[in-house]
Amino acid sequence: MQANKAEMETTDETKVCATRAILQVKIKMAQEVVDLDFDRSAWDVGSWKQTLLQLGGEVEPESVKAAEAGSSVRPYNITAMC
Repeated sequence: MQANKAEMETTDETKVCATRAILQVKIKMAQEVVDLDFDRSAWDVGSWKQTLLQLGGEVEPESVKAAEAGSSVRPYNITAMC
């Protein structure tokens, strides 16, 4: 009985840590999007698209190529997965 309780507590702690990490990344990304001086050319858009699709999300088609639009334009929009 104690082993099950300890296992459940460990699982809950892991979920909390994962949720915290995801939220921190989302906050950082949101800050980067609104920062006009941030260099977006370093973003690996292809990798993000592939990861998003693997997780079941959808990627809207690009309306303007990032190289043509400049560094202040997001190259694609992400629709919510949940």
